[in-house]
Amino acid sequence: MTSYGLVFLVSLLICFVLFGLQTKRLQLNTATYYLSIPFACLLGALCAKLVYVLCFLDFSTMDEYWFEDNILSFQASEFSVFGGAMGICAGIWTAARLGKQSALRFLDNFAPCGALLLCGIRLAEVYLGRLGAGSLLQEGSLLARFPFAVQNE
Repeated sequence: MTSYGLVFLVSLLICFVLFGLQTKRLQLNTATYYLSIPFACLLGALCAKLVYVLCFLDFSTMDEYWFEDNILSFQASEFSVFGGAMGICAGIWTAARLGKQSALRFLDNFAPCGALLLCGIRLAEVYLGRLGAGSLLQEGSLLARFPFAVQNE
């Protein structure tokens, strides 16, 4: 396991333990909490990969190996933090709706725990070997256009 993976897993563990303690303290449905963990992890990973692939989609490199090279590649630097955040929120919302609970109460309950998770993920990016998106904003990228990036002469 890489250093990034270790910091990520510790942050995820702390996040869901605090989320469980908050759920118990506010007397929310604990079955929905337990259901939200796999949903949040699964949808978080799927959305993180999907957003990354869509943001850095390059039609000039599409060949017969494009799917394997882009979708099935599981390098830590090929996941989007914002896509993961959207997926985790969607997973908690889905679990709350399946448990016939108020999704907004569960998402409000998760917000401070999710902020700690986001801090841990952003701090762990030191181990990925690159910080920021400067090297990723090259010609041809969807993010290399206004309003995401402004060319500096």
